[in-house]
Order: sequence, then C-alpha cells, then structure tokens
Amino acid sequence: MNAHTLVYSGVALACAAMLGSCASGAKEEAEKKAAEQRALLVESAHADRRLMEARIGAQESGADTQHPELFSQIQDVERQSTDAKIEGDLKKAAGVASEAADKYEILRNRVEVADLQSKIQTHQLAQYDGDSANAAEESWKKALELYETDSAQCLQSTVEALESYRKVAHEGFGRLLPDMKARAGAAKTDVGGLKVAVELRPQLEEADSQYQEAREAEEVNARAKAFSGYHRALEIYTELGKVVRLKKTEAEKALQSAKTKQKASSDLARSADKSAPLPENAQGFSKEPIEVEPLPNDRLNTTQADESAPIPISDTSSPSRVQSRGVEDGGRSPKSSMNEEGASR
Repeated sequence: MNAHTLVYSGVALACAAMLGSCASGAKEEAEKKAAEQRALLVESAHADRRLMEARIGAQESGADTQHPELFSQIQDVERQSTDAKIEGDLKKAAGVASEAADKYEILRNRVEVADLQSKIQTHQLAQYDGDSANAAEESWKKALELYETDSAQCLQSTVEALESYRKVAHEGFGRLLPDMKARAGAAKTDVGGLKVAVELRPQLEEADSQYQEAREAEEVNARAKAFSGYHRALEIYTELGKVVRLKKTEAEKALQSAKTKQKASSDLARSADKSAPLPENAQGFSKEPIEVEPLPNDRLNTTQADESAPIPISDTSSPSRVQSRGVEDGGRSPKSSMNEEGASR
C-alpha cells in the first residue's frame, strides 16, 4: 500500500467518523426536543386540570356572584391560555393557566376570609386569640398588595391569612359554644311544652334539623359550624314560641269576649225581668206542661176518623134490647101495634 492510499483511507475514516458524530448529535437533539415537548404537554395538562378545579371551587364558594368583576377578569386570563395553546405555545399556555388558577383560588379564599372576618367582628372573637388575629390581618394586607404583581405569592399570603383567621374563630367559638348550646336547648324544651299548630310544623322541623346538625358538628370539633347551628336553632325556637303564645293569647281573648257577651246578655234579661216581671205561670214561661190545641188539620183528621168507624149492629136476639127499642118508639110494644092495625081493618 503506497502513501497515497494510506492518506485517502485516513481521510475516509475521518469523514465517516464525523458523519457518524453528526448523525448521533442530531438524533440526541431530536430526542431532547421530543422529551421537552412531552414535558410541556404534561405540564399543560396539569395546569388545565388545576385551572378547572380552581374555577369550580370559586363558583361553589359563590365568588362569581359576590365578585363578578374580578371573576370576569380571571376568565379573560383563562382565555389567553386557550389562545396560546391554539397557537402551539404550550409553555405560555401552561404559565397563563397557572396564573388564572392562582387567581381563582385567591378569589375563593377571599370569600372565606370575608365570612370569617364578619363572624370574628360580630361575636368579638379577637379577644380570645389576639396573636392569631394580628397575624391574620398582616397576611391579608400583604395578599392584597401582591394581587396584581405576583399571583403565586398572593395566593400563599391568603392561605396564611386563612389559617390565622380559622384559629381565631376556633378558639373564640369554643369559648361561646357552651352558653349558646344551653340557650338553644332551653328554647327547644320550652317549645316542646307548647301545642304547636299544624301550619307551624315546618318551622319546628327546621329548628330541630338545625339543632341536630349543630350537635353533629360539635362531635367532630367543628366549633364554628356548631355555634352557627345552635344559634340558628335558638332563633327559630324563640320566634316559634312567640307565635304560639300569641295565638294562644288571641284564642283566650276571643273566649273571654264571648263569655263577657253572654254574661251581659244574661244580666240584661234579669234586669228586664225585675223591671217588668211576667205573671206567675205565664204561658211560655211556666215549668208546667202546656196544653196544645190541635191544628185545624188535626180536627179534620179526627172527624174523618170518627165517620169512617163502623156502626155497631143491634143484637135482636136479646129481649131486653127489643123491649128497650119498643119503649123508645113511644112505649108501644110490637104486639099492640099489630092489634091496632087489625082493628082498623
């Protein structure tokens, strides 16, 4: 093998090595891009699922009706994610979807925070856990400042605020619960001793249901829910007791009014009797039985009955009856009459 052949062989081997290296690099690059694409697809799917759950959670909390403008703004962000996905920019779509999900969860937390703030203020619960109350206020203030600039940090601050507010409510309602339970129980017993009308039964059933739910919540240490249930039951029982007693009072007044009118009528009759007394044993006012004359129709019926009665037939076989009949004819016997008739002949 000459020198030229060796040179050509070396060059060929080098080119082959270079070509193999390039092919290998291209394959690795393609595999890398495919892996990145799969990762983006997974990330996008995860973001979409979280976005859907966050939106449903916000709606179930009532955020869409309590804060319609903010909810509409988040829907606009959600549409941007959909547009990016249509354009094939999965990375942008996933990022925007995560931002929209953060804001939906922030809005949901905002509804719960507002509810806890109202309860804490109404029942003055901050006095039972001042440290947690202060921490809650600080975290919530920070969340409001971060809403427009950093949704992830804003969401974290709302979570911290919620945890602190819940501690305040849990401690405060725990202090107030025994008294509220006792009051609700007393009201329940009070109504149980009353006669509740049929039309008021639905209110009684609602109160009983609230009371039972409060007991169940107390058993699982859900103090806020238990307090709320007992409080609502107390309100219904109290109002129901007022209505039942009012109806009873009205019925008693009506009965007393009727008795008063009856007494007044009796007094008036006695007064009239004293001023113009009736004759003793006056007809219609005597205790003796009254003789009632028959009506004209009754007389007519009596006469017709007499006329229709059969006339008794004389018994001619009795001498006494014949003699008696002869006496009635002028004192002449049948024999003398016959003699007189013969003489005349």
